[in-house]
Amino acid sequence: MGPLNTAGQASAWAGAINQHLGADGSTQAVSVAAMRRSAAPVTAYAVDATLTLPMQLHGQAALREVVLSNPGATHALVESGRPVLGEYFAKSLLDDAAELQAAGVEVALVLHGSEMRDLHAHAERDPHSPFRGEWPERWQTMQTNVEATRQIVAVWTGPVFVTTTDLLDDVPEATLLPVVADVAKMQAARSVAPLSGDVPTVLHAPSNPLLKGSAEIDSVLQQMEDEGLLAYRRLVGVPHAEMAATIAAADIVIDQIVLSNPGVLLAESMAAGRIVVAHLRDEVRMKMQSNDPQGEAPPVFEATPDNLREVIAGLLADREGSQALAARGPAWAARNHDGTRSAAVLADFLSS
Repeated sequence: MGPLNTAGQASAWAGAINQHLGADGSTQAVSVAAMRRSAAPVTAYAVDATLTLPMQLHGQAALREVVLSNPGATHALVESGRPVLGEYFAKSLLDDAAELQAAGVEVALVLHGSEMRDLHAHAERDPHSPFRGEWPERWQTMQTNVEATRQIVAVWTGPVFVTTTDLLDDVPEATLLPVVADVAKMQAARSVAPLSGDVPTVLHAPSNPLLKGSAEIDSVLQQMEDEGLLAYRRLVGVPHAEMAATIAAADIVIDQIVLSNPGVLLAESMAAGRIVVAHLRDEVRMKMQSNDPQGEAPPVFEATPDNLREVIAGLLADREGSQALAARGPAWAARNHDGTRSAAVLADFLSS
């Protein structure tokens, strides 16, 4: 599984397979991440095998031998249309899919988000989209990447997975492969119920501030902090190994207010029993509810740039109601994101 390990998910899915499908030793999944030149190690996720830059330059032949040997890999879950056998950031999955399949390796494509989320379509369907208005160069680059991925998907005949329900708008033929959070670790990190103290702590830890509405979040929360209503923690670059304790120490976690993508931080925050705030379009919420084994809507408070202050003020004014919704988070996260459902989804692929 790789070669990006985006948000630690290749490792998480591999762990889920080994736990739920490989207990008898018949199945072993391994996660692989190819290091980019711009990779920031401070937030690095654990991975089974890291392909360093020297290894990418000099070790491709050895990797190909491991993957294609007999017996070698039987299946490959390939992230974001990247190739498996080398030149990870210069070529695409289409460059080595035939060789993999000729060696008996079944290949599936998994899409995380930004590589496939059409910016134009997102701007049309969501009034709070960050992609409305005049585009900076960053959005142009992202859309170019999206177009390249769409070309891959258009000709790809194997299975396609997406990690969040909002991506089903862009790839309706895909199968949802839920993100995996360390639910047990998040639940163990909980100490007291949110809003138990006098001054609540509100946490925002954006992986990409431009895609989270962080400027609006900073403005509103800083003003409320200046008024003595709360303590605002804006985090950047915290190692993932420390995130469980960091999230558990917060009363309220604001994920994002513009993108409507229910990602890993949302799952982790629910698992920790925090009061979770995010923008999730009605269609996304309904899909999350319909995919939940108990048909329950995600326990997430809705907020956008237009009403963030009012939402936070309402949460502080109704502490019992806020705590009651947050208390549903750990069970919801366990049902959907502890790896059990993800392993079940992948079991069909692995049986081919």
